[in-house]
Amino acid sequence: MICHHCGNEIPLGQRTCGSCGTVDATPPSGEAAAFTIVEQTEFASPTGGAWVDPVSPDQVPDQQPIPLPNQTPVPAATSGRSPVRSRRPTAAGLITVLAAAIVGVATIAGSSMLVSTITSDAPIPEYLGDYFLNDLGAGTNFQFAFVIAALLLLIGAVLVHRESGQSHPFAFGLIAGSGLALAPFVAFMWASADAVADRALIQAESISRAGGGGQVFESKLGVGFIVLVAAGVLGVVVAVLAIAQGSRDDGREPLNTALCVVGAFACVAATGGQLIPERGARLVDNFSNDFNSMPHVSARVAMIAMTMVVGVIGFLLSNRFGLGLVIGSVSLYVWQWATSLLDAGDYPAPPALGNPGNISGNPHIVTTVGVAAAVLIGAALAFSVTRSRPPVSG
Repeated sequence: MICHHCGNEIPLGQRTCGSCGTVDATPPSGEAAAFTIVEQTEFASPTGGAWVDPVSPDQVPDQQPIPLPNQTPVPAATSGRSPVRSRRPTAAGLITVLAAAIVGVATIAGSSMLVSTITSDAPIPEYLGDYFLNDLGAGTNFQFAFVIAALLLLIGAVLVHRESGQSHPFAFGLIAGSGLALAPFVAFMWASADAVADRALIQAESISRAGGGGQVFESKLGVGFIVLVAAGVLGVVVAVLAIAQGSRDDGREPLNTALCVVGAFACVAATGGQLIPERGARLVDNFSNDFNSMPHVSARVAMIAMTMVVGVIGFLLSNRFGLGLVIGSVSLYVWQWATSLLDAGDYPAPPALGNPGNISGNPHIVTTVGVAAAVLIGAALAFSVTRSRPPVSG
């Protein structure tokens, strides 16, 4: 209540103004009493009673301010991390997933189909007949390498789908790495099929000139060859699209930098080890020799270069996309290493088909150390990713 003489506030229940001493300082009859509104700045808790228990301020849940009609709500403070980037896939993202699935299915189908057929009336029975992937002299573990690449492509496509259309950097990295890894293996298949046909033709012509008979020679490509070549080309396109979709920042904390750097060096050791010559061979034999055609040598070097470059880049990115890139690109190399080291199958070829001068069929010790380190580091990083919490969305 306000004194109508001096304008000062009179405590509720009193009739004398403490400022001017006016008795019965209430306003005249018919004049409304003036009240001031004092903004409450402190928490007011009930004082208790028969129906209300005392409540301390720390027991009251945090209250969010209610925005006024024209006021923009202020988001709650986060822990400092970037919010999850929830975005629907673009047309390129959908095309990438669909193409990865197509390449995966085509690669699995093509890996079991006929690659080439050689026919001739010359007496060269060791060369005549149908050729599948494991008949090209690239090892009895060659065919399943294509299956591994296909499965990784399909897994990447499934992972993107399970994210309800949102960004999944690891899955796109897996698709990119697998698509890039498939290409040099397709090139090596092409070179090996040509090399077998060339050797058969040379043998047939030699026998014919010596009077052994034979006038007809034919080398025909099979359906599997065409399917795998198409899958290899499309795999590179898919890899480029996946890199564009998955290499964007997903707002998560980077992986352990020290482990990633060591992993990059491990990739260099794993691939460089297969270039080390043995038994008097020369380093230059990796790039040109009298025993293999230039396409054959080039495809082998492409296997090594792809695994080294993509593996190193993937580790140094230190994120989920890079980890997927490493797993996709290195898995085929790891398969050849493990099967040759364990002598699984009749003739499991070592990574990149062995070193110059290698006759044991086993990977070089430097390769073994590098591959083992890369696998262990990749597993540790993958475990850390599964244990890490996603950032708080804003």
